[in-house]
Amino acid sequence: MSKCRILVVDDDPLILAALELMLEPEHHVIGVSTASEAREHIDIGHLDLLLTDYLLGDDRGDWLAAYAEERKVPAILMSGFPNEVDRCRITTPLLVKPFGIDTLLKEIGTTLAAASSDPP
Repeated sequence: MSKCRILVVDDDPLILAALELMLEPEHHVIGVSTASEAREHIDIGHLDLLLTDYLLGDDRGDWLAAYAEERKVPAILMSGFPNEVDRCRITTPLLVKPFGIDTLLKEIGTTLAAASSDPP
């Protein structure tokens, strides 16, 4: 997998830092703690993937994922509370916290591959 630009969104600073450390060797990572900051980066463009927590302080991750996907940025949701995620309403992949680096990298690869095969 080639190095790509991943926007990581989590309002827990420890989890955000851990995700940045896990992904940095393989990818260029931009870490932010709010959905409003994330939207600014999405609007600027040049992103390959959004990795966002489901429950954010200023929004929900599924709404942020939909915003990104409308702009052709694939997304992955993360949640420590998977029962709160409305799986009937979203099609974005979901990683249940806690997860390991292997699981994370596999889901990133799968999501990017699916996005590259989608018609424009």
